[in-house]
Amino acid sequence: MDLVSILIGVGAGLVVGIIIMVVLQKSALKGKIDAIRKKAEDEGEAVKKDKILQAKEKFLQLKEEHENSVRSRERNIQSAEDKIKAKEKTLNQKIEEVNRKSGEIDNLKKDIKAQQEAIENKKAEISKVHQKQVTELSKISVFHLKMLKSK
Repeated sequence: MDLVSILIGVGAGLVVGIIIMVVLQKSALKGKIDAIRKKAEDEGEAVKKDKILQAKEKFLQLKEEHENSVRSRERNIQSAEDKIKAKEKTLNQKIEEVNRKSGEIDNLKKDIKAQQEAIENKKAEISKVHQKQVTELSKISVFHLKMLKSK
């Protein structure tokens, strides 16, 4: 074997060794890249799940705050409605009382008017009786004078 063939054999061995080494390194790097990619995907999925969980928790918190706010407003509205109903009831009672008293006043006015008419009638009757008595007294007086003159 000559030196050239040895050199070609050594060169070819080196080339084949380098190719094998490159293929093996590529394979090892591919495994590392796949492992890094898998780890990154897993971490990304974990971050995604964590963010989704945080968003759900925030949503539930906001929902609860909103429901509390709505319940508070509903209580305030109910309280205001109750106050209005109480005032309305009080006003209705006062209106009924005023109407009752107005009816009583109307009845009293009728009674007073009837009493005034009765008084006027009595006055007229008394006046007639008085006039009649005055007339009779006049007649008696005249008759008495005539009697006295005739004696």
